[in-house]
Formats: sequence, C-alpha cells, structure tokens
Amino acid sequence: MNSKGLRSLLCLTIALFVIGGSLPACPLCLGFALKEPTLADEVIAAQDVVLAEAGSEDRVLEVKSVIKGRASLSGLRIMLPEAKGDAMFLLTRLDEASGWKLQGRSTVSFATFLPQLTGLSGKPSADADWVARMTAM
Repeated sequence: MNSKGLRSLLCLTIALFVIGGSLPACPLCLGFALKEPTLADEVIAAQDVVLAEAGSEDRVLEVKSVIKGRASLSGLRIMLPEAKGDAMFLLTRLDEASGWKLQGRSTVSFATFLPQLTGLSGKPSADADWVARMTAM
C-alpha cells in the first residue's frame, strides 16, 4: 500500500472513531460502551418488572402484566408523575421498599421477550455459554 492509501485509511479510521462515539444505541447494547446499568441489567436486578397501562386518571398506571415478581401485582394502580400519555409502560423496582422506576414506553411484543432476559445472569460463565443462551432465545 502506498503512503497516500495509508493516509486515507488512517483518516477514515479516525473519522469512524470520532463519529462512532456519538452514535446512539439501543438500551440493551449501550451498556457495552457506558458504565451505567443497561435496561437488561436493571431488569435482571429488579425484584418486580411489570407492564402498566395509563389509566383514566392522569399519571396513574394500572399493572396489566407481571413479567417478573408476584402475580398479585396485577391490577395494582401506581402513581408516577413522569408517566405521560396514553401508552403501555415498562416499570421496575428493586424491592418493595424502593419506588417504581419508569423504564420507558413498551409494547406487549417487547414485554414477551423480557421473561427470557430475566433468566440470564449478569456475567456468563464462558463465551460458549453466552452464545448458547442467546441462540436459545
């Protein structure tokens, strides 16, 4: 490779690193670049994970589906000031003493994926184990 080609390759590589640092990623993948917990981390760590729908009262959500936790949570009404709009929301909480955390809007199809995710541990024992778990999903 001549020096012009090498310079072009070097410039392209630097440009990709600069641009790549600001590209958005989904919450599941973003954790590989950031040190903050991902959605997957929070779902795995949570005692309760529910799918709730906006009720007739403003900012009041009603649990429609329990993804992780006690079945008795179904029908529970939760007041969350940050819940705006008529949508389904994914909520998590670490334990009964902590408050509910609004993870964002969700759909029923995405919520059906989460029980599979909750069976995963935070640290797979080996790469082969991780690949086997992900392909089984």
